Amino acid sequence: MKAERKMGEAPIGKLLVQMSLPPLFSMFFQYSYNLVDSTFVARLSENALTAVSLSFPITTLMNAISIWIGVGINVLIAGYLGRKEQDEANDTVTTGLILSFGIGLILNLLALLLMKSYFGVFTQNPEVDALCLKYMGVCAFMVTIVNLFLTAYSETAIAFFGAYFKVQQLIVMTVNGMIQGCLPIMRFNHGVGNRSRLRLAFRDGTVLVTGMMLAGSMIVLLFPEQILGLFTASENMRVYGVSAMRLMAVSYLFCGWSTMISTYLQATEQVIPSMLIQLLRQFLLLIPFMWGLEKLLKITGIWLSFPVTETATFVLALLLFRAGRKKETLCSGTKTQ
Repeated sequence: MKAERKMGEAPIGKLLVQMSLPPLFSMFFQYSYNLVDSTFVARLSENALTAVSLSFPITTLMNAISIWIGVGINVLIAGYLGRKEQDEANDTVTTGLILSFGIGLILNLLALLLMKSYFGVFTQNPEVDALCLKYMGVCAFMVTIVNLFLTAYSETAIAFFGAYFKVQQLIVMTVNGMIQGCLPIMRFNHGVGNRSRLRLAFRDGTVLVTGMMLAGSMIVLLFPEQILGLFTASENMRVYGVSAMRLMAVSYLFCGWSTMISTYLQATEQVIPSMLIQLLRQFLLLIPFMWGLEKLLKITGIWLSFPVTETATFVLALLLFRAGRKKETLCSGTKTQ
Protein backbone atom coordinates (compact mmCIF):
# COMPACT_ATOMS: atom_id res chain seq x y z
CA MET A 1 0.00 0.00 0.00
CA LYS A 2 2.88 2.39 0.76
CA ALA A 3 4.38 1.74 -2.69
CA GLU A 4 0.99 2.36 -4.32
CA ARG A 5 0.55 5.67 -2.46
CA LYS A 6 4.04 6.68 -3.54
CA MET A 7 3.34 5.97 -7.23
CA GLY A 8 -0.02 7.73 -7.10
CA GLU A 9 0.66 10.67 -4.79
CA ALA A 10 4.39 11.52 -4.52
CA PRO A 11 5.63 14.65 -6.38
CA ILE A 12 6.36 13.60 -9.96
CA GLY A 13 9.78 15.23 -10.17
CA LYS A 14 11.05 13.54 -7.01
CA LEU A 15 9.45 10.23 -8.00
CA LEU A 16 11.07 10.32 -11.45
CA VAL A 17 14.50 10.77 -9.90
CA GLN A 18 13.95 7.96 -7.38
CA MET A 19 12.63 5.52 -9.98
CA SER A 20 15.12 6.43 -12.71
CA LEU A 21 18.43 6.41 -10.86
CA PRO A 22 18.76 2.60 -10.44
CA PRO A 23 18.19 1.70 -14.14
CA LEU A 24 20.12 4.79 -15.25
CA PHE A 25 23.24 3.81 -13.30
CA SER A 26 22.81 0.18 -14.31
CA MET A 27 22.87 1.15 -17.99
CA PHE A 28 25.69 3.63 -17.49
CA PHE A 29 28.01 1.14 -15.82
CA GLN A 30 27.10 -1.68 -18.23
CA TYR A 31 27.90 0.37 -21.32
CA SER A 32 30.87 2.07 -19.65
CA TYR A 33 32.36 -1.41 -19.37
CA ASN A 34 31.86 -1.92 -23.12
CA LEU A 35 33.53 1.42 -23.84
CA VAL A 36 36.51 0.82 -21.56
CA ASP A 37 36.87 -2.72 -22.88
CA SER A 38 37.19 -1.39 -26.44
CA THR A 39 39.69 1.33 -25.51
CA PHE A 40 42.04 -1.27 -24.02
CA VAL A 41 41.54 -3.70 -26.91
CA ALA A 42 42.31 -0.90 -29.41
CA ARG A 43 45.79 -0.56 -27.89
CA LEU A 44 46.60 -4.07 -29.11
CA SER A 45 45.85 -3.37 -32.80
CA GLU A 46 43.23 -2.08 -35.19
CA ASN A 47 42.41 -5.69 -36.07
CA ALA A 48 41.58 -6.32 -32.42
CA LEU A 49 39.22 -3.35 -32.40
CA THR A 50 37.61 -4.63 -35.62
CA ALA A 51 37.05 -8.01 -33.93
CA VAL A 52 35.34 -6.35 -30.97
CA SER A 53 33.23 -4.25 -33.37
CA LEU A 54 32.05 -7.35 -35.24
CA SER A 55 31.29 -9.12 -31.94
CA PHE A 56 29.31 -6.21 -30.55
CA PRO A 57 26.00 -6.96 -32.37
CA ILE A 58 25.86 -10.37 -30.70
CA THR A 59 26.41 -9.02 -27.20
CA THR A 60 24.05 -6.11 -27.94
CA LEU A 61 21.32 -8.52 -29.03
CA MET A 62 21.70 -10.46 -25.78
CA ASN A 63 21.50 -7.24 -23.76
CA ALA A 64 18.53 -5.99 -25.79
CA ILE A 65 16.52 -9.15 -25.20
CA SER A 66 17.22 -9.08 -21.46
CA ILE A 67 16.16 -5.41 -21.35
CA TRP A 68 13.06 -6.26 -23.43
CA ILE A 69 12.00 -8.90 -20.91
CA GLY A 70 12.73 -6.62 -17.96
CA VAL A 71 10.78 -3.69 -19.39
CA GLY A 72 7.83 -5.93 -20.31
CA ILE A 73 7.67 -7.38 -16.81
CA ASN A 74 8.00 -3.88 -15.37
CA VAL A 75 5.02 -2.63 -17.41
CA LEU A 76 2.81 -5.57 -16.42
CA ILE A 77 3.64 -5.27 -12.71
CA ALA A 78 2.98 -1.51 -12.66
CA GLY A 79 -0.35 -2.02 -14.46
CA TYR A 80 -1.47 -4.75 -12.05
CA LEU A 81 -0.50 -2.65 -9.02
CA GLY A 82 -2.39 0.32 -10.46
CA ARG A 83 -5.50 -1.88 -10.64
CA LYS A 84 -4.73 -3.31 -7.16
CA GLU A 85 -4.21 -6.87 -8.48
CA GLN A 86 -1.37 -7.98 -6.20
CA ASP A 87 -1.61 -11.73 -6.95
CA GLU A 88 -1.24 -11.14 -10.69
CA ALA A 89 1.77 -8.89 -10.05
CA ASN A 90 3.45 -11.63 -7.97
CA ASP A 91 2.78 -14.25 -10.66
CA THR A 92 4.32 -11.94 -13.28
CA VAL A 93 7.56 -11.71 -11.30
CA THR A 94 7.85 -15.52 -11.17
CA THR A 95 7.08 -15.90 -14.88
CA GLY A 96 9.63 -13.21 -15.74
CA LEU A 97 12.44 -14.96 -13.86
CA ILE A 98 11.73 -18.30 -15.57
CA LEU A 99 11.48 -16.62 -18.99
CA SER A 100 14.77 -14.74 -18.49
CA PHE A 101 16.66 -17.89 -17.56
CA GLY A 102 15.25 -19.94 -20.45
CA ILE A 103 15.86 -17.34 -23.16
CA GLY A 104 19.33 -16.56 -21.80
CA LEU A 105 20.29 -20.22 -22.04
CA ILE A 106 19.00 -20.51 -25.63
CA LEU A 107 20.82 -17.35 -26.75
CA ASN A 108 24.14 -18.51 -25.33
CA LEU A 109 23.86 -21.88 -27.05
CA LEU A 110 22.98 -20.26 -30.39
CA ALA A 111 25.89 -17.83 -30.12
CA LEU A 112 28.35 -20.66 -29.52
CA LEU A 113 26.99 -22.70 -32.44
CA LEU A 114 26.67 -19.95 -35.06
CA MET A 115 29.34 -17.34 -34.33
CA LYS A 116 32.05 -18.83 -36.61
CA SER A 117 29.72 -18.71 -39.65
CA TYR A 118 28.53 -15.24 -38.62
CA PHE A 119 32.04 -13.76 -38.51
CA GLY A 120 32.88 -15.38 -41.85
CA VAL A 121 30.31 -13.13 -43.55
CA PHE A 122 32.24 -9.98 -42.59
CA THR A 123 35.93 -10.80 -42.84
CA GLN A 124 38.34 -13.02 -44.71
CA ASN A 125 41.23 -11.86 -42.54
CA PRO A 126 42.32 -14.92 -40.49
CA GLU A 127 43.74 -12.76 -37.70
CA VAL A 128 40.47 -10.82 -37.30
CA ASP A 129 38.46 -14.06 -37.46
CA ALA A 130 40.58 -15.66 -34.72
CA LEU A 131 40.32 -12.55 -32.54
CA CYS A 132 36.53 -12.49 -32.98
CA LEU A 133 36.19 -16.07 -31.78
CA LYS A 134 38.56 -15.46 -28.90
CA TYR A 135 36.70 -12.33 -27.81
CA MET A 136 33.32 -14.06 -27.91
CA GLY A 137 34.76 -16.85 -25.86
CA VAL A 138 35.39 -14.27 -23.15
CA CYS A 139 32.47 -12.40 -23.09
CA ALA A 140 21.47 -6.06 -32.92
CA PHE A 141 20.45 -6.34 -35.71
CA MET A 142 21.05 -2.67 -36.69
CA VAL A 143 24.81 -2.90 -36.08
CA THR A 144 25.01 -6.01 -38.25
CA ILE A 145 23.30 -4.21 -41.14
CA VAL A 146 25.67 -1.23 -40.88
CA ASN A 147 28.67 -3.56 -40.82
CA LEU A 148 27.40 -5.19 -44.02
CA PHE A 149 27.39 -1.79 -45.74
CA LEU A 150 30.82 -0.89 -44.36
CA THR A 151 32.51 -4.09 -45.55
CA ALA A 152 32.50 -2.51 -49.04
CA TYR A 153 34.90 0.16 -47.78
CA SER A 154 37.43 -1.16 -45.27
CA GLU A 155 37.94 -2.95 -41.97
CA THR A 156 39.03 0.44 -40.60
CA ALA A 157 35.49 1.71 -41.27
CA ILE A 158 34.08 -1.25 -39.34
CA ALA A 159 36.51 -0.63 -36.48
CA PHE A 160 35.55 3.05 -36.39
CA PHE A 161 31.82 2.37 -36.31
CA GLY A 162 32.29 -0.18 -33.56
CA ALA A 163 34.25 2.34 -31.48
CA TYR A 164 31.75 5.14 -32.14
CA PHE A 165 28.79 2.89 -31.41
CA LYS A 166 30.17 2.11 -27.94
CA VAL A 167 30.15 5.85 -27.20
CA GLN A 168 26.70 6.31 -28.71
CA GLN A 169 25.30 3.39 -26.74
CA LEU A 170 26.76 4.74 -23.50
CA ILE A 171 24.84 7.99 -24.05
CA VAL A 172 21.62 6.56 -25.49
CA MET A 173 21.29 3.60 -23.14
CA THR A 174 21.99 5.75 -20.07
CA VAL A 175 19.10 7.96 -21.16
CA ASN A 176 17.02 4.84 -21.80
CA GLY A 177 17.72 3.83 -18.21
CA MET A 178 16.13 7.09 -17.10
CA ILE A 179 13.17 6.45 -19.45
CA GLN A 180 12.71 3.00 -17.87
CA GLY A 181 12.18 4.82 -14.58
CA CYS A 182 9.38 6.89 -16.17
CA LEU A 183 7.61 3.83 -17.56
CA PRO A 184 6.21 2.29 -14.33
CA ILE A 185 5.04 5.72 -13.12
CA MET A 186 3.12 6.34 -16.34
CA ARG A 187 1.82 2.77 -16.44
CA PHE A 188 0.63 2.85 -12.81
CA ASN A 189 -1.25 6.13 -13.23
CA HIS A 190 -2.77 4.94 -16.49
CA GLY A 191 -3.97 1.85 -14.60
CA VAL A 192 -5.70 3.92 -11.90
CA GLY A 193 -7.10 6.36 -14.47
CA ASN A 194 -5.12 9.39 -13.29
CA ARG A 195 -4.52 11.03 -16.66
CA SER A 196 -3.15 14.29 -15.23
CA ARG A 197 -0.30 12.50 -13.41
CA LEU A 198 0.29 10.29 -16.45
CA ARG A 199 0.81 13.35 -18.65
CA LEU A 200 2.83 15.17 -16.01
CA ALA A 201 5.21 12.20 -15.79
CA PHE A 202 5.54 12.20 -19.58
CA ARG A 203 6.19 15.94 -19.69
CA ASP A 204 8.81 15.96 -16.92
CA GLY A 205 10.44 12.83 -18.30
CA THR A 206 10.70 14.43 -21.74
CA VAL A 207 12.38 17.49 -20.23
CA LEU A 208 14.99 15.26 -18.55
CA VAL A 209 15.52 13.28 -21.77
CA THR A 210 16.00 16.51 -23.73
CA GLY A 211 18.64 17.80 -21.32
CA MET A 212 20.56 14.51 -21.22
CA MET A 213 20.52 14.02 -25.00
CA LEU A 214 21.64 17.60 -25.61
CA ALA A 215 24.52 17.09 -23.20
CA GLY A 216 25.52 13.84 -24.94
CA SER A 217 25.33 15.47 -28.37
CA MET A 218 27.51 18.38 -27.28
CA ILE A 219 30.19 16.04 -25.93
CA VAL A 220 30.43 14.18 -29.24
CA LEU A 221 30.19 17.37 -31.34
CA LEU A 222 32.90 19.20 -29.40
CA PHE A 223 35.34 16.37 -28.60
CA PRO A 224 35.34 13.81 -31.44
CA GLU A 225 39.14 13.76 -31.78
CA GLN A 226 39.62 13.19 -28.05
CA ILE A 227 37.03 10.39 -28.08
CA LEU A 228 38.72 8.67 -31.02
CA GLY A 229 42.01 9.06 -29.18
CA LEU A 230 40.65 6.75 -26.49
CA PHE A 231 40.63 4.00 -29.14
CA THR A 232 44.16 4.75 -30.40
CA ALA A 233 42.60 5.70 -33.75
CA SER A 234 44.87 5.67 -36.78
CA GLU A 235 45.20 8.75 -38.97
CA ASN A 236 43.08 7.04 -41.60
CA MET A 237 40.30 6.47 -39.06
CA ARG A 238 40.44 10.08 -37.88
CA VAL A 239 40.13 11.44 -41.43
CA TYR A 240 36.47 10.50 -41.77
CA GLY A 241 35.77 9.60 -38.13
CA VAL A 242 35.64 13.17 -36.79
CA SER A 243 33.10 14.43 -39.36
CA ALA A 244 31.12 11.17 -39.14
CA MET A 245 30.75 11.46 -35.36
CA ARG A 246 29.56 15.05 -35.60
CA LEU A 247 27.06 14.11 -38.28
CA MET A 248 25.60 11.19 -36.32
CA ALA A 249 25.51 13.10 -33.01
CA VAL A 250 22.79 15.35 -34.45
CA SER A 251 20.38 12.40 -34.22
CA TYR A 252 20.52 11.89 -30.43
CA LEU A 253 17.82 14.41 -29.48
CA PHE A 254 15.32 13.02 -32.00
CA CYS A 255 16.14 9.50 -30.79
CA GLY A 256 15.35 10.52 -27.20
CA TRP A 257 12.04 12.13 -28.12
CA SER A 258 10.93 9.16 -30.23
CA THR A 259 11.82 6.71 -27.46
CA MET A 260 9.92 8.76 -24.89
CA ILE A 261 6.83 8.77 -27.13
CA SER A 262 7.19 5.03 -27.69
CA THR A 263 7.37 4.52 -23.92
CA TYR A 264 4.24 6.63 -23.37
CA LEU A 265 2.35 4.56 -25.94
CA GLN A 266 3.57 1.37 -24.26
CA ALA A 267 2.44 2.64 -20.86
CA THR A 268 -1.03 3.41 -22.22
CA GLU A 269 -1.45 -0.05 -23.78
CA GLN A 270 -0.85 1.10 -27.37
CA VAL A 271 1.67 -1.65 -27.99
CA ILE A 272 1.62 -1.83 -31.80
CA PRO A 273 2.35 1.90 -32.38
CA SER A 274 5.07 1.68 -29.71
CA MET A 275 6.74 -1.25 -31.44
CA LEU A 276 6.36 0.42 -34.84
CA ILE A 277 8.41 3.42 -33.70
CA GLN A 278 11.32 1.19 -32.70
CA LEU A 279 11.08 -0.80 -35.94
CA LEU A 280 11.14 2.43 -37.95
CA ARG A 281 14.29 3.59 -36.17
CA GLN A 282 16.31 0.43 -36.53
CA PHE A 283 14.96 -1.29 -39.62
CA LEU A 284 12.01 -0.04 -41.69
CA LEU A 285 13.40 3.45 -42.35
CA LEU A 286 17.10 3.01 -41.60
CA ILE A 287 17.87 0.38 -44.24
CA PRO A 288 16.17 2.17 -47.19
CA PHE A 289 17.70 5.51 -46.20
CA MET A 290 21.13 3.95 -45.78
CA TRP A 291 20.90 2.14 -49.11
CA GLY A 292 19.77 5.25 -51.02
CA LEU A 293 22.14 7.72 -49.37
CA GLU A 294 25.11 5.36 -49.72
CA LYS A 295 24.43 5.18 -53.47
CA LEU A 296 24.43 8.97 -53.68
CA LEU A 297 27.13 9.97 -51.18
CA LYS A 298 29.19 6.79 -50.65
CA ILE A 299 30.35 6.28 -47.05
CA THR A 300 29.14 9.75 -46.00
CA GLY A 301 25.63 8.61 -46.89
CA ILE A 302 25.90 5.80 -44.34
CA TRP A 303 26.65 8.28 -41.56
CA LEU A 304 23.96 10.69 -42.80
CA SER A 305 21.31 7.96 -42.76
CA PHE A 306 21.25 8.03 -38.94
CA PRO A 307 20.10 11.65 -38.40
CA VAL A 308 17.76 11.39 -41.41
CA THR A 309 16.18 8.21 -39.99
CA GLU A 310 15.85 9.61 -36.46
CA THR A 311 14.27 12.84 -37.73
CA ALA A 312 11.77 10.99 -39.94
CA THR A 313 10.97 8.56 -37.10
CA PHE A 314 10.31 11.44 -34.71
CA VAL A 315 7.86 13.07 -37.14
CA LEU A 316 5.97 9.78 -37.54
CA ALA A 317 6.12 9.13 -33.77
CA LEU A 318 4.59 12.56 -33.16
CA LEU A 319 1.72 11.71 -35.50
CA LEU A 320 1.16 8.38 -33.71
CA PHE A 321 1.29 10.17 -30.35
CA ARG A 322 -1.35 12.70 -31.37
CA ALA A 323 -3.57 9.96 -32.78
CA GLY A 324 -3.20 8.04 -29.50
CA ARG A 325 -4.09 11.11 -27.44
CA LYS A 326 -7.25 11.65 -29.51
CA LYS A 327 -8.18 8.01 -28.97
CA GLU A 328 -7.66 8.39 -25.20
CA THR A 329 -9.88 11.49 -25.16
CA LEU A 330 -12.66 9.73 -27.08
CA CYS A 331 -12.50 6.67 -24.81
CA SER A 332 -12.56 8.89 -21.72
CA GLY A 333 -15.62 10.75 -23.03
CA THR A 334 -17.43 7.47 -23.76
CA LYS A 335 -16.76 6.18 -20.23
CA THR A 336 -18.00 9.44 -18.71
CA GLN A 337 -21.31 9.17 -20.60
